[in-house]
Amino acid sequence: MSYIIPVDIAVKQTIIDQYSSNLVGKKLSLSELYDLESILQEDLIRIASKKNVAYDIVSGNLMYFEANLSLEHRIGCFPPLWEGNPAWGLSIPILNSGSIELSYFTGNYTKTFVETDKSVWYVPNWEGEPELVESELISSTILMNLETPFSYQNQSSNPSMILNLRFTPSLLAV
Repeated sequence: MSYIIPVDIAVKQTIIDQYSSNLVGKKLSLSELYDLESILQEDLIRIASKKNVAYDIVSGNLMYFEANLSLEHRIGCFPPLWEGNPAWGLSIPILNSGSIELSYFTGNYTKTFVETDKSVWYVPNWEGEPELVESELISSTILMNLETPFSYQNQSSNPSMILNLRFTPSLLAV
């Protein structure tokens, strides 16, 4: 099973143009979420292969990565309505595409909740060494699994940025 699924969105360049001038990470405002929701709706229906489903963006953030920065293991937080469904988010590279490596890990762990003004997530507290199961450079828009521990690493000497979005229902909900 892959934890990273490349997808095409027709409005990718519009979104890149809208956010590429941001040079800091941030949590998106409600008005930004509503704007993105209307722009992405047709792509979301196509990606999820479900007709007559309205996808609401419940959260979004711009993750800004300084040159050569690593963000350690984390697990995504997702809405309660996702319980019992796969938890997948949409990630769109905005700046310096192809320099961020996304890696997934397995192993035994407990988790701790973390919240900042830019995002929320869980940190896995590993019981032993985690095992790398998948790793890929994010060079295109992807669906990414949020339930499995993952990490990011900017492998470039330049800053990079990714737009992360979470939807209700989850895009791959059964």
